[in-house]
Amino acid sequence: IFGEDLDVLRGQADALRSRLANIQGIADLQIEKQVLAPQIKVRVDYAAAAQYGLSGSQVLSTLQSLVEGERVTQIMEGGRRFALVVRLPESARSLEGLGQMLIETPSGRVPLSKIALIEDADGPNQISRDNGKRRIVISANASGRPLSEVIVDIRKVVSESRLPEGYFITLGGQFQAQEEASRLIALLSVISVVLMFVVLYSRYKSVVLSGLIMVNIPLALVGAVLGLWLSGQPLSVAALIGFITLAGISVRNGILKVSHYINLMRFEGEAFNTQLILRGSLERLSPVLMTAKKTLRRSDIVLIDSHKGNPMKVSTLLISLILSLSNAAWAGPSDAEHKPMHGGVLVTVKDIDYELVANPTALRLFVRDHGKPVDVSKTT
Repeated sequence: IFGEDLDVLRGQADALRSRLANIQGIADLQIEKQVLAPQIKVRVDYAAAAQYGLSGSQVLSTLQSLVEGERVTQIMEGGRRFALVVRLPESARSLEGLGQMLIETPSGRVPLSKIALIEDADGPNQISRDNGKRRIVISANASGRPLSEVIVDIRKVVSESRLPEGYFITLGGQFQAQEEASRLIALLSVISVVLMFVVLYSRYKSVVLSGLIMVNIPLALVGAVLGLWLSGQPLSVAALIGFITLAGISVRNGILKVSHYINLMRFEGEAFNTQLILRGSLERLSPVLMTAKKTLRRSDIVLIDSHKGNPMKVSTLLISLILSLSNAAWAGPSDAEHKPMHGGVLVTVKDIDYELVANPTALRLFVRDHGKPVDVSKTT
């Protein structure tokens, strides 16, 4: 809390502390300690000083040189040097001594008690400032509740606080570094997603295939958020780093499946249809789950226990299901009906597909009726 008057600052700090104490999750709530030290206050009577031909600044300058002392010369003893300071003795700097101290005026010397009020009082042992403004600090920790949620409640209480004119409140602490790190991670994540799409497009030369693989990222985040919700964990910087790791795993899983689809069509002559998608997905399901499980066990960013559910496993299953459905929707039943299934020459006569496949050792004919291929090479 910033302001000018120390008493007002302490009063506002006490009031704010009482309101913050009602927030769940706040611990070690305390106000910056200020010890009252004994002081002698000298208040100059400017009207009385003017009658003796003195200004307030002259009185204060003379008083400061007599009480605090004035350096007049330097004493040398061998290789050492000492400052010679002239000031009043300790007895003359007491409450009674200061009242009897004589001050030089144009009309002669007068006691200090005639031009100033001298009193015994208490004052703070220190005055803290930031950017030239007086301030008092209220500090607290978070316990048993996520820091982000505690900060939301603190900001709400601060926004509802009414302060005198010229006084204001600022917040600082560990949560600021967390918020800055979160913003930086979000920016770098966007850049990473763009670069990943560029790399995928350079590999597959297809916007559709690259987009199908990139769809895994939001699906992975859905599963991760669900896992955090089930475990009751907050969205922290560690969780964001775990999300980045999970995004890489999800893209890798997509690459495994899409590349396997392409290899089945290229090397085994499979047509891109629902059967190919089911086969490729089942053949790649075990490797995907095994790699995800291995990564999970070796990761230090696991935030929840295995018996509560795991965000990576939830995301992996969701990715496998949605990616397969997306590929099936892309393929479409109408496209699969009239495409070669074995890499041969296809001829359709009266809704019956005849496919002739030639290789170095055999010549085979396949007939497909109502989507079901039948080998008739031995009877034709």
